[in-house]
Amino acid sequence: MRRGKKLLVVCRKLARTASGRRRACYLRAMGYFIVSHNAALALLAHLPNPRFGDSEPEVVSIAGVCALLEQEAQEFIDRYDLGIQTLDLLVPSRADRRQSKHVKTHLCTNELPAGSFISLGHWMGGLDAYVCSPELAFVQVAHDSSAAEAIYAGYAMTSDYRLDNLAPGGVTSRDGGMRDGRLTTKELIAAYIEASPKVELHPKTWTA
Repeated sequence: MRRGKKLLVVCRKLARTASGRRRACYLRAMGYFIVSHNAALALLAHLPNPRFGDSEPEVVSIAGVCALLEQEAQEFIDRYDLGIQTLDLLVPSRADRRQSKHVKTHLCTNELPAGSFISLGHWMGGLDAYVCSPELAFVQVAHDSSAAEAIYAGYAMTSDYRLDNLAPGGVTSRDGGMRDGRLTTKELIAAYIEASPKVELHPKTWTA
């Protein structure tokens, strides 16, 4: 009798685990990931302006976010030749938190304003890629890093140049005529902070 009850408990646990895995696979197939913090700064500093020519800011729910696996994160870093080892990613719950060689997650519990996240298009395996806007990426660094690092990030996000590993000297001009342009301005950063009362980035809301 005791053995039968134990077997029943084991079977129930296996069923719950299988159900959870099926749900996780479904969410990943329908989901997206968001690059944030230092990784977002590195990515934005390399890319032509990803919202150049966009007219309507996109509303992206943090609730649908999932984190990449270790190998996926490494492939993303290598594809964009970011020169970093760890990919910072947003997650919506503590259960999704993890840290490894190539993945560092940051907890985000608030829905953020339209335009906070910029689409990079389809990535792979049913996943779409997003990156934090230059304004949000700056605020994240200003909250988590030193004043000197925040100033450096501000210069990088408002510069007329971007990093290009193939260009002479490793930098190239952000020429608006080539579907590129300055990522943001001091005024846009200030306006984003003013219009976003939930982006005060209190430690209880954003956790490194």
